[in-house]
Amino acid sequence: MHADAVEIPENENIHTELYRLTESLNLLSAMKASKRPADAIALQTALNAVIQISEEEVRTTSIKLATQKNISEAEDEIRADIIKNLASLKIYMQTVRINTTQEAGPTAIAWIAQKFKEWREGLYTQTIEQATAFIGVFENETSIQSASARLNAILKDEKKIRALLPTSKTNVFMRLVKNTQANLRKATELNTEAHALLTPTTDTTYDTTTIHNRIAESNALIDSIYDDFVTMSKLIKK
Repeated sequence: MHADAVEIPENENIHTELYRLTESLNLLSAMKASKRPADAIALQTALNAVIQISEEEVRTTSIKLATQKNISEAEDEIRADIIKNLASLKIYMQTVRINTTQEAGPTAIAWIAQKFKEWREGLYTQTIEQATAFIGVFENETSIQSASARLNAILKDEKKIRALLPTSKTNVFMRLVKNTQANLRKATELNTEAHALLTPTTDTTYDTTTIHNRIAESNALIDSIYDDFVTMSKLIKK
């Protein structure tokens, strides 16, 4: 990430572990359906691990959501709703944890695990995606501002840089500058489109898929911009 946004420590293996554990729950569900024997302790341990990872994701997402600044009143209302929904997810997970005991037996735990998996794939995922879409818009905005500031610094010294470079390198440098300017404009346009979708009107909806797509495209352009910055730097140093 290129922006100077607040960093929230995350476990890099969280998604890998979650995938592994979800696959484990799929197996446990299949065992239940075929009435194959299973160990209650192993089942409970697997489910608790998934719950723990899910709780951590909700926690870090909630913190990131709360730390976003410079938002409008309408956006703040939407953020408050998402935070409330995230809190509901946490309450549900705490309830599942409390209700899952070894005494319930392997069949009951496998059933709870399957229901939890279905819940994760539905309401949980929808809520997390709404939150990350909201966060993504503002983090992307900050990245754009940082890239814009760096480009402005380069443009401020443009004449000095061109004076130091031979004609062939000057031409390459100017192509990079123009390419960076074009990508920055496009990245900004994409973020503006995504930002507008955060506050739906009668003609629009909070379309998380479209928001995520716009942000992903914008981020890709910003990555390309930073690649061009690196190329510019190497060009000048040679």
